[in-house]
Amino acid sequence: MTQKRVLIVDDVEALRKQAIYSLSLIYPNASFIEAENGYKAIEKIIKFKPDLILLDIEMPEMDGIGVLERIRRSRDKKINSLPVIMFTGTVDKNVVDKILKLNVSDYLVKPFEIDTLLKKVDKFLTPEQK
Repeated sequence: MTQKRVLIVDDVEALRKQAIYSLSLIYPNASFIEAENGYKAIEKIIKFKPDLILLDIEMPEMDGIGVLERIRRSRDKKINSLPVIMFTGTVDKNVVDKILKLNVSDYLVKPFEIDTLLKKVDKFLTPEQK
């Protein structure tokens, strides 16, 4: 069984670390990659081709929507079909509509319970993949 890779993209380091800690308890065989902004996320997506991306919308330099747009436009089928779960601090209908049109896999509104995140991640990393 190949090790699953999860890319966690958020400009707040504490949130990345909390997500990694919580997910590693449930998915001990997964590897976790971090990026603090959209540009670094794109670099790591190309380099590591993760199996799942957890992506914050509001970040400096390049926001999560910009990252999602680049993922979906990629010519690489492994990249343009990646499952992406986005985090947003807003319930702005325009933002939600935009990410849905970009074929986001799922999204969470901050603040959220870690159990809610785990349930959403579980849809993409099945028990056989833990």
